[in-house]
Amino acid sequence: MRLVVQIDKTIISQEFEEKDLENILTWIMNEFNCEPRPLKPHELFRFKLKPKGVAIIYRDNRKIRSRNTWFELRALQALSKFLNLNFYHSVQYSFKSQYITEVDGVSQDRTVMVEVKYTQINQDWINFYIKKKTSLGFDRLIVIAPSFASNLSFPDDVHLFKLEIDWETPRGYYKKLQLPKWTEMLLPKRHVRFFLYNGTWTGNRRKLTKTAKYTPTEKLKKELFDISHRYKIPVKVYYTLARMVNPVSEYFGSGYPMPYLAMVFDVDSQDRQYLVTPNGIVFNDYNKTLENAKLIAEFLESEGYYPKILYSGLKGFHVYGFSNENTVAEISPKEMNRLSRKIGALSDNIHFKSKQGFDLHRIIKLPYSADLSTGTLVVPINEKNKRLEMADKLIPVS
Repeated sequence: MRLVVQIDKTIISQEFEEKDLENILTWIMNEFNCEPRPLKPHELFRFKLKPKGVAIIYRDNRKIRSRNTWFELRALQALSKFLNLNFYHSVQYSFKSQYITEVDGVSQDRTVMVEVKYTQINQDWINFYIKKKTSLGFDRLIVIAPSFASNLSFPDDVHLFKLEIDWETPRGYYKKLQLPKWTEMLLPKRHVRFFLYNGTWTGNRRKLTKTAKYTPTEKLKKELFDISHRYKIPVKVYYTLARMVNPVSEYFGSGYPMPYLAMVFDVDSQDRQYLVTPNGIVFNDYNKTLENAKLIAEFLESEGYYPKILYSGLKGFHVYGFSNENTVAEISPKEMNRLSRKIGALSDNIHFKSKQGFDLHRIIKLPYSADLSTGTLVVPINEKNKRLEMADKLIPVS
């Protein structure tokens, strides 16, 4: 979170953590003559300061939210298996009628509150979570983190678990990976982007072209394992829909996209309340989302293409259009816009816009990659192997 206070030409900007929010609010109330104002996007609080000023508290940025989300989902999946319980992910509550707070996980019977922290937990965090649990009326609190400070004090209705992420299972999957020809054909002229465990991104350092010595798949795997030596195996792998003049430079926004777009339509669930179960992630409108994907497939077939539906990794599907049984169709931005308008709200592509028309820098999950937030493989829906079984460990902390 970030606090920004502007009084005349003086600006104060400071980052802080959720556990300090109440103190920050108290400081604003005591220090200034203020009144709440309507919120703008990404704001948690906005106050008008009299006679002339403003104080704004911003939510965590997208990088932090993305980093936290995959870790929260993995933690909740491990906990669900450990306790054989179902948990809702990311549930919002009104906290003391002052602001909307988010709970990382809530048991299906609404009695257990789960908080997941990406970094080490100290006593201040424990105290904050206990206070939050009491205010929201939960019976039990479970806190999950990669590590905990020593000599923590907490009551019997609070349970701490250290989470050890399984990185070997995805490493093993990628070691054996052999992309089908239709996927390999997409790689040589496209940029591949990797989402890392810490919320940052990196891109391929070399072109993924076929040579006498290496296939595109082998070059991709080398990129993956080079990254894993410096960080961890990437949590998600994407590629650009558009061909690039210089695919490697696209990481810096200077790949110079060409007007040749892989025909892919993104179909996402509209359900923002996931249920985490011992068998995986469930979203309520799964059948409706799949039906939308099938309607798009039927439409593409009527346009003369060969459709194929893939899982997208977390909350939906990708519908590919093939020009023949082994080649993904490449179409112009104008044609993509035409098809997207006809498909309409069934696909998110209708929103992939830029000032020049269709967003030529748009990325989408690479087929046959693994989404490590859930373990789901981005594979055709008729394939048997749809998910990696992660061996994450939860270790009770006493």
